[in-house]
Amino acid sequence: MRRRIILLAILCLLLAAAVPALAQVSANYDLSWHVVGGGGRSATSAGHALMGTLGQPLTGSMFNSGHALCSGFWCAGAVAYRVY
Repeated sequence: MRRRIILLAILCLLLAAAVPALAQVSANYDLSWHVVGGGGRSATSAGHALMGTLGQPLTGSMFNSGHALCSGFWCAGAVAYRVY
């Protein structure tokens, strides 16, 4: 029984550590586009939207004269970055 309580406490601490920090609200803030990729989710409210991923080792776009490579979950949106 004691072991279950300890495991539950550790699980609760891990879940609490995984909760994302809320962005500060001001008249002139900018949350730029950053991805630490791997499976995506979005969260929206009346005035804010948060889109994120976790775990992809390589994300982003690369271009040269004859080829274009776009990798990662956010690749489809890489043409036009969305800043909120």
